[in-house]
Amino acid sequence: MATLPVHGAAKLSDCGIFLREAVPSLPCEAVEYPHRDDYYLFGVVYGGSCTVCVDFQEYELTGGDVVCVLPGQAHAFLQAENLSASLLGMDALLVGGSDRSVIDEYALAPVPLRVDVRQRHELGALFSLLSDRYAEAGDESSREVVRRLAGAVAAVVMEAVRQAARLRPQPRRYVDIMLRFRKLLQAGLREYRSPARYAAALHISEPYLNEAVRAVTGMSAGKYIRSEIVLEAKRLLCHTDGSVKEIAGELGFGDCTYFSRLFARTAGMSPALFRAKYRG
Repeated sequence: MATLPVHGAAKLSDCGIFLREAVPSLPCEAVEYPHRDDYYLFGVVYGGSCTVCVDFQEYELTGGDVVCVLPGQAHAFLQAENLSASLLGMDALLVGGSDRSVIDEYALAPVPLRVDVRQRHELGALFSLLSDRYAEAGDESSREVVRRLAGAVAAVVMEAVRQAARLRPQPRRYVDIMLRFRKLLQAGLREYRSPARYAAALHISEPYLNEAVRAVTGMSAGKYIRSEIVLEAKRLLCHTDGSVKEIAGELGFGDCTYFSRLFARTAGMSPALFRAKYRG
């Protein structure tokens, strides 16, 4: 079964990053097919607007918006109007552990971020420097400068993410449990779907896991598990040639009929209709 296309950082640059810029005077090339990247994406919009799709949720971005896309998330760039923006891709190896934790928390509610005026100006200046150095990165010394400038861009974005995180109404302990639960779920999704199993792995009771997950996401732990299963199924349906039965098996379901019912109950349509909608 073919897999969702993966765009790799190593194929785009020999310094672990790549840079794209959009200006109103030049046409913006849409990447309308959903795909995955094995690197982080940080985008900032200075003016105009654009529409992006991240894990099948569409977002309209305007001036002052910043968006982050994590490795593995299905996404597409749909359209733009008078867009002025910068996009940075960074190899996952260049993103430190503390920053990864911040982005993982952002991914619990991945909406576009609004940066303040100072951060917006700083990002514009850093991207301008980065663009100049990126075009001339012919030796390892120059490539290291590029990586450090990219790190500075990421640092400003992380500051904005942390500021947004501080506005979360949920108790910190619930967010921490949710992050640990999500990490376990990503590793065990194809094998384990019982909230009780994850609660045991976290050394908490199942009711307490439900309480934490509901506080952060509005869903019970069981519903959140099902939503993650269906999200991965959507990714596979959208850009693989596998049959529904093959995809069900890939996700650990021996009973394709049960899988199809679960998908339809969560997504509001059958797997076949979802595939037809996104693949045409």
